Amino acid sequence: MIKIFNTSKLNQKGVTIVEMLIYMGLLSIMLVVLTEMFASILSLRADLNAVSFTEQDGKFILTRLKTDISNSQSITTPATNGSTTTSLAIVKAGVTYTYSVSDDNLQLTTNTGTYNLNSSETSITNVTFKRIGNNNKDTVQIKYTVNGKTIRSGNRTESINFQTTVGIR
Repeated sequence: MIKIFNTSKLNQKGVTIVEMLIYMGLLSIMLVVLTEMFASILSLRADLNAVSFTEQDGKFILTRLKTDISNSQSITTPATNGSTTTSLAIVKAGVTYTYSVSDDNLQLTTNTGTYNLNSSETSITNVTFKRIGNNNKDTVQIKYTVNGKTIRSGNRTESINFQTTVGIR
């Protein structure tokens, strides 16, 4: 038995309009899904950066203050028990260390210069130093707020309050 093939259909090349529409529809769906995924990844990254900068700066300042105060010889500002100020002055190894806020930066001033303790990605507000007496030991209660400058999703910024009490050893 001899089979005869219809060679006219075998030699046709190209795609039909229906096949093209299906392809374009599937490609469009994939592009929309990938674009949404990319946008959500960028939003999440901005949120994580805002939180990261704020936490890192806050913890660094807290550690710096704890170390300097506990290793200092005396606290000169605030001067008396119960008084609250926006700056702190301590004497450490014969050098006066002054902590104060200027232009939303927590600055440390010593005889060698003035240094910002927070990064350019954060601002420091609501800084208070309260001297409290504790068994004839100089002790300071520290409060401050670290505000992130990176805008998070929902058009908001990160803000964390820090508080601790540190005394001279």
